[in-house]
Amino acid sequence: MIHTVGDAVRWACVLEATAPKPGNVHPGRVFDDLSFAHFAQAAEIAAVQLTRTDLGWGQRIESTVVQTRRVTGTNVNLGIALLIAPLAEAVMRTNFLASVGNQSPWSRFQSVTNVLSSISVRQSRAVFRAIAHAMAGGMNPSDESDDLEMDVHDDRANHDDLMAAMRLASKRDGIAREYVNGFDGLLHQMTPLLKHCIDETGDTIQGICLAQHRWLQENTDSLIGRKCGTEIALNVRQWFRETDCESPSSIRTLDERLRSDGNRLNPGTTADLLAAALFVLLCPTPLQSERSA
Repeated sequence: MIHTVGDAVRWACVLEATAPKPGNVHPGRVFDDLSFAHFAQAAEIAAVQLTRTDLGWGQRIESTVVQTRRVTGTNVNLGIALLIAPLAEAVMRTNFLASVGNQSPWSRFQSVTNVLSSISVRQSRAVFRAIAHAMAGGMNPSDESDDLEMDVHDDRANHDDLMAAMRLASKRDGIAREYVNGFDGLLHQMTPLLKHCIDETGDTIQGICLAQHRWLQENTDSLIGRKCGTEIALNVRQWFRETDCESPSSIRTLDERLRSDGNRLNPGTTADLLAAALFVLLCPTPLQSERSA
């Protein structure tokens, strides 16, 4: 039973990593520097750090990333932390207020827009430090830009305005796009899709795999786009469209294609969105919270 927000974080991360999605790490497939064990360790760290009440949500992201790299030696969950931290903050601020009327079960997360718009300079700086610590790309200006203001690795950068940085990155980064759009894609597209796929298959793990497949039939993965370019990301989308998700051999062929070229075609942003959607679906209801008291 999931009683707390921390439980929801933990299980969202573990379930996403457990699902044998093509191109991703799972118990049956590893990368050279990344295994399922790393994701399990990172899930426990995230469950603790992303729900700390003594830190602001930007600092929780930083603490999650720093602790994860210290324990696993790699960047496992920056994207997940960036997505779940403001959602968890929204839930904790509203004290598990329930949705009413005809609203969706995840409508109580709509206050995430207030969380994003009210981020302080201190919390913005903490998120920038987390991104720099994880040595992640995608938050920097494009190669054609002369504006170094938001370059997280540049000492001259102004790290006081996270949302301005997200707006600059939103055209090429799916997580930044969620910040700019108030998590609209996550709450109104990915989460309903995931719930429908779980209901359709009658199984959480199979539902996660099906949701990945259907999402990538219609969307490009921004991690692939950043690493390999738009044309390759579009090619990957076409591969998913041509793959029969009910055929094990077809799925295996797709998986091998995605693992070629040193796993550069790993649809990692989609995996992060799935983990965040699982968190939304798993987060305790008021009734569950009362029972655990």
